[in-house]
Amino acid sequence: MTTNLIRLSFLVLLVCLSASRAFAASPQAPQILNIRTNGANLMISVKVPKGWQAVVLESRGASAAGAWIPQAVARAGLGSGKILFKVPAALKGQVFHVQGELTEPLPKKYYQGRHTFARRKSTFWRPDQGMGEVFSLAPNGALPATATPPATATASREVVESDIWKISGDTLYFFNQLRGLQVFNISNPDAPILLSTLDLPAVGEQMYLLDLQHVVLLAQDNCSADGQSQVLIVDLSTSPPRIQATLPALGWIEESRLVGNLLYVAAGGYQPGFGTNSDLWTWGTTVSSFDLSNPAAPAARSVLFLSAETDAILATDTFLFVPVTDYTAEGQSLPQVHVIDITSPSGMMTDVADIPIAGQVADKFGMNLRGDIFSVVSSQWMVNTTNLPPDDWDGQWVTTLQTFSLANPGAPAALGNLELAQGEQLFATRFDGQRAYVATTRFTDPLWVVDLSDPANPVVAGSVDVPGYETHLQPMGDRLLTLGSQGDQVSVSLFDVHDASNPALLSNVLLGQNDSWSEASYDDKALTVLADIGLILVPYEGVTSNGWADRIQLIDLATNSLTARGIIQHRFAPRRSAEHAGRVLSISNEELLSADITNRDAPIVTSDIEIAWPVNRLFLAGDYLLEIANGGAWSGAEAPAVRVAPASQPDTVIGQVDLSPMPIVGTTLQNGRLYLLQRPDFFYWWPLGAPANRSADSLSARSSQATSLIPFWPPTPTNLFLTILDVSSPPAIQTISVTTITNQNPASGTFQALWPTPDLLVWFSTGFSFWINPILDARPLGTAAPGFARPGFAGSPPLVTPGSGGLGGTLTIPGNVLGHSSPITNIGPTALTGLTGPTSARPPALVSGSFVSIPYWWPWWNIGGARLLAFDVTDASNPQPVSDFTFNPTNSWGFSKPFVAGGMIYFTHEQWNTPTDANGSSGSSDWFVSDYLDVLDYSQPASPTARPSIPVPGQLQGLSSDGSLLYLLGTAGARNGISDENIEALNACSYDGVSVYLVDSLALAQTWPRPILVNSGTVYLGRSSGDVTATNTLEAWTLTLQGHFARQATVKVSQPIYALGVFSGLLASEDVNNTVTLYDASSSSSLPQIGQGRSSGCLWLDLNNADGTLDSGLWIPLDDYGVSFVPTKN
Repeated sequence: MTTNLIRLSFLVLLVCLSASRAFAASPQAPQILNIRTNGANLMISVKVPKGWQAVVLESRGASAAGAWIPQAVARAGLGSGKILFKVPAALKGQVFHVQGELTEPLPKKYYQGRHTFARRKSTFWRPDQGMGEVFSLAPNGALPATATPPATATASREVVESDIWKISGDTLYFFNQLRGLQVFNISNPDAPILLSTLDLPAVGEQMYLLDLQHVVLLAQDNCSADGQSQVLIVDLSTSPPRIQATLPALGWIEESRLVGNLLYVAAGGYQPGFGTNSDLWTWGTTVSSFDLSNPAAPAARSVLFLSAETDAILATDTFLFVPVTDYTAEGQSLPQVHVIDITSPSGMMTDVADIPIAGQVADKFGMNLRGDIFSVVSSQWMVNTTNLPPDDWDGQWVTTLQTFSLANPGAPAALGNLELAQGEQLFATRFDGQRAYVATTRFTDPLWVVDLSDPANPVVAGSVDVPGYETHLQPMGDRLLTLGSQGDQVSVSLFDVHDASNPALLSNVLLGQNDSWSEASYDDKALTVLADIGLILVPYEGVTSNGWADRIQLIDLATNSLTARGIIQHRFAPRRSAEHAGRVLSISNEELLSADITNRDAPIVTSDIEIAWPVNRLFLAGDYLLEIANGGAWSGAEAPAVRVAPASQPDTVIGQVDLSPMPIVGTTLQNGRLYLLQRPDFFYWWPLGAPANRSADSLSARSSQATSLIPFWPPTPTNLFLTILDVSSPPAIQTISVTTITNQNPASGTFQALWPTPDLLVWFSTGFSFWINPILDARPLGTAAPGFARPGFAGSPPLVTPGSGGLGGTLTIPGNVLGHSSPITNIGPTALTGLTGPTSARPPALVSGSFVSIPYWWPWWNIGGARLLAFDVTDASNPQPVSDFTFNPTNSWGFSKPFVAGGMIYFTHEQWNTPTDANGSSGSSDWFVSDYLDVLDYSQPASPTARPSIPVPGQLQGLSSDGSLLYLLGTAGARNGISDENIEALNACSYDGVSVYLVDSLALAQTWPRPILVNSGTVYLGRSSGDVTATNTLEAWTLTLQGHFARQATVKVSQPIYALGVFSGLLASEDVNNTVTLYDASSSSSLPQIGQGRSSGCLWLDLNNADGTLDSGLWIPLDDYGVSFVPTKN
């Protein structure tokens, strides 16, 4: 209405009337004279002084809170000085007031036309009843354009749910679990632009767009000891966005609602001091309210603790309903719904009532408030105790619909109770006006239609059996759209529900070819219904004839049918989709796609931008980072790649090299060259067997008969790729060479790069593998091995050329298979040192640039052991494999990390045995373990020499003095050789190439964690407070000339240190709370702290794959979550 209004209210009987002051120039205010009941109506008499053009009657709830609701307007008869309003008696108990209008916005004639209209039958549904994308009819009844209007601040009591993204105008906001808050310009959807990122990986993904300048992020508990989550208010006016305010929220956030400018958060967790016992911690739900009316100064308002957990909430502008299930001391469940009054504009909450219900509420759709009638659908497992012993849990599921009157919210009154489908499990619920739709499943999988027109007597109006089961129901007037599962596939169905007594399935669409799954099955916001253009967008993943697929399925939506159209192919699982500016935008955590769907059968992707990628390893190259993604995701979506980004902007990629689709298993940077080792993403745990109808000497690893025994045996002997990149002038990257390495011994595990000499690269790995021959069949010249086929490779099969004497030969891999021809010549037996068993059973040598196997027929098992692959990289454009050495003594395991000194590789292994008697029989079940030092001399790389293994007091942790001093983690030793089994210690030992001598033992903390790092003769270690002799400390030790460990520095730390790393004079520690602290290692006598930081999420940080400098700081790869940077002090 207009300004210059005066409000006046009086209290009559149960009706409260309030007054307002009058402006001097205005007529006297209208006033309510009396209120009386007349049958089904309230008659409200109002005195109207002269001068008013209109009088408005308004009401609101008896709690005197909430917005005023106009109930009637009078324009005629005002000159008499008295008017009578007639309103329904159902408003009795409401608060009424009247207000006068001096002028009206429109001429009087505008208020004299027809104002009652007959109903007409709907043949479809209103488009604003869809979920996902919501559309409203224009005043003329036409559908408006689908562009999303910009968000504006509002003081209304609108109830808003959080989501992972929001589109406002031409801006897209995405709270990406892998990166943080990302803001995109989508004015041209064919070329979206990432404007800015607030770095917050792994803290959550639910958000609200408060207004054009502020976003609210719900950040989950990040492993803190107090178990607090956070509500973050983000200022969007800066680039990058900044966190303007932080409000703690106790517990793990389960659900939330924004009601006007008040945020309500339900979080699960433990709270102390419940009841009279302050030492008792109780698990439950903490409901908190926050006033966000001033985003620059948000305030926590109220907290309620409910001593049970919830998974769902329902919010209106009046109440917050929180279902919980508590238990008695005897274990009996007590399901109930808390009714919380949230009408206070200050944000104060009042738990006004608990409503006992029959069972557990599955989700938010299981509750509904219509007027003052609260309805709830719940399910419970009912134990059948008839003639059964007390411990017999035989029973069945029971689904119950209940109704309650909240006319008096403090005393809810039970109205109706309806049990549905005993023995059926509840899967989905949806309320729609005077109906409830309930989907259950067991054998018949019915969809129930419940008539709620009489709340005290809910009845089943009708039902229909559905294919599969439904997990999401979406009412659309006379139609009901459902999403669920049929067999192992996602299904979307359309039902005719215009006749509640006779619902009927109209159409059904299955997604995918075999198994499929959709996020929309449990999150309704993932389902997008574009009713104005008759289109449904469903994200799904699944198995197809071509492997794993991540897609958006387009489905035509007509009045009586659904029709599957084309798909939008993603590389990763899509999460959300929407129509914008004539395009379909779809987003995953890793990519943002735009698609032209003019031809719905063949959508065209017009833009695909990468918004997150894994960083598994990184190297600092000047002012740039080399970010390495290993690839090898089980679905094959994450391809291995090397990306270049400015060190100051790790998420801004300015160069990229994509590698062959095999995971990276080893990396090293040496003299401006990046070396990458890849292997196929499969290996096998059993040897091949010969079919009964074939002799052993005719068995081929690639034969069709062998394939029947091992269905996934790799059809090509290719095991490894070695790629060398020139990264000496970043951001430019140049490929120097790609070498294909073939060997019948599958490469398993990851490899550590070692450099015995500047031009000799040795890849070291330990793990489980086996080796079997032959690689080739004995077949005629020029014939191909049968069964050659490998997904992802096209071309001719390998050809076999026999050599002389039946032991040699050549295998040529065609260039159209591996990118270049790779002849393997001189196939024959070669003996290596350091192995036991017959010469014919020993691993092959590397000949002419390829790994080969000699043609004999017995499998050779390698359980555990160490494998070392050596390459001469003098000529980086043509690296030559020179040896393949496998070290696997009997009963060996527990191999240490390897170290290099003086052209030799050092490591230790453990061997176990049990004591035996004179007859060789074991009389004990005890295992005994010994540690042995192993040294491989690579002065002759083609024939590495293994020195005899030497018993040592522990596992190798490091070297100094060019390999003459060993540091071993074991039990505390003494110079007389007697050890104390109860004390763990770092033993310093000298090594002269033949024997190992204990120098001194440094006793360690006997509590975990206690990390150790040896660097250039200095030992860094952490001690936890569990050790009675020390608090949490970081210490530096060295050996004195007298052969004793001497402490050089001690730094007290607040939390136990979990891991240590050193980077060119920069020492880094990670504590159990994931805080990384940086120290100046060049000052070993004091270890001054020069930096500290932590990742925003609960992430495990791997310092082994990080890189940094003393001057700049430390960059840490976070795998899927990008890069974390901890700067040093300037």
